[in-house]
Amino acid sequence: MALKERIYDNNCGKTNYDAPVAPQVAMHIFLQMAASLNWFIGTFDISSDFAGNNHERRHEGTPPKPRHEAKKRLFSLHEAPRLEWLRARSVIMAAGFEEIESCPAVFVLFDDFLVSGKRAMIGMLILHVDDGLWAGHGPLYATAKDKIRKEFNLHERNGTFKFLGRKVIQTSDFSITLSQHDYVKEISPIYLATSRCKKYNLPATTDEIAAFRDMIKQLAGPARNTLPQINYDISDLQQRSTDLTIGTMVRANGVLRRAQQLVNANTYLKFNSDVDLNDSVIALVTGTAFGTQPGGGSQCGFAITWGPRSMTHEQGHQGQRSTLLDWCSMRIRPTVNSALEAEVRGCCTGYDRAVHIRSIITEMLGTHGDTWEERVMQLPQISLVDSRILHEYLLIDPKTIRANDFDDADIREWLNRGDKLFWIPTLYFLVDPLTKHYPYTPILDNYMIHYRYNFADQFRTPKRRAEDIAVPVDTTEIVGINGPGQDNDGPWQ
Repeated sequence: MALKERIYDNNCGKTNYDAPVAPQVAMHIFLQMAASLNWFIGTFDISSDFAGNNHERRHEGTPPKPRHEAKKRLFSLHEAPRLEWLRARSVIMAAGFEEIESCPAVFVLFDDFLVSGKRAMIGMLILHVDDGLWAGHGPLYATAKDKIRKEFNLHERNGTFKFLGRKVIQTSDFSITLSQHDYVKEISPIYLATSRCKKYNLPATTDEIAAFRDMIKQLAGPARNTLPQINYDISDLQQRSTDLTIGTMVRANGVLRRAQQLVNANTYLKFNSDVDLNDSVIALVTGTAFGTQPGGGSQCGFAITWGPRSMTHEQGHQGQRSTLLDWCSMRIRPTVNSALEAEVRGCCTGYDRAVHIRSIITEMLGTHGDTWEERVMQLPQISLVDSRILHEYLLIDPKTIRANDFDDADIREWLNRGDKLFWIPTLYFLVDPLTKHYPYTPILDNYMIHYRYNFADQFRTPKRRAEDIAVPVDTTEIVGINGPGQDNDGPWQ
């Protein structure tokens, strides 16, 4: 007899098979908080008996009509992941953790003792299916971990371990690094016969196309996880997956070579322990390239860093470092018709992400606020753009603008609440390599080594007031740098 068990959720009025997992940005926030608070991190995975262990089914609601139902949960049923999630969630919350509203599968352990008007966070836990990370301190945190251990058979690791394909290393100063070096080194290039390598316009063969798609699929993970330097190149190649030519194959091999050079140079994604959670700011950097993609498409890119407030000041910074929490390079959809529309849509994409990150951070830290918007505003944000027209457009009165469908109301609302918007020159722009191809990305590469990006330093005007430094009156005050070098890895259009 075949049984298909259904979980009916009265809240949404339909069958619910959802089994949430913590997103990547939640893991980055978790690692940065652990490093800043000097907490040791550990990982655990729930053994296979978690997936195959039969236990009484948990009802979430009343089904719309009678049906046959299984008394026990069976591994092969569609609803098995949902029940696994429900069981894990109930055990974690019974141990004292609270799931935050801003992000699923993220749990925080609070001490009721108030510090500066907010509860003290003493432990964190994130869950991805049956793999998890936890960190914290104190006897209450140790007791909560013991309660979870009693319910599940856990395999635990600390210090240096692998988590979701990433190698995690916590150093003696509590800083944490993520890398995928071994994985990237094992990716094989596309084989091209010597006689075909220079014939860029020659159509690719079936075997070459299969190898191309396999390699791009393998590189997409590191591009989003640990190597932002190749994120644009992967996005661009994915958009050119039709009518593939030898030139595209050569360029794809060049991207792989670039990725392997980066890992051979020990490029890490690092979470630094000197970021002060009580005196920090979220910095959003957004940029676009209009009409540069196949079919007249446009590309947007953004990077979100979390660091000291001094990185917005001419004086200060004092060697303090920031952390790259999130980044993305993607095609703007639907196709836009003007450069300003592209800039606005790209900025909206990054802004939504930044507000979500601020909501996660402030809720995890127990920040007080009558509404979630008030809570989010407790963590300041600055936004950096390299488009003067976008900067002017977002700061003028919307009543004076001709009607359009740019959907910029959210950005204006947050700017009115107190967020800051600055213009900076493109030559010093952190995300320029996320919107167009560069054979070398010195600014982004330098940031991934030193994790310092003080945009106030870029203008070489020490007497200028901090609130004015991002908009020089005289453009001759800006010191230029040499452009990118020549690319020998095939024709980039």
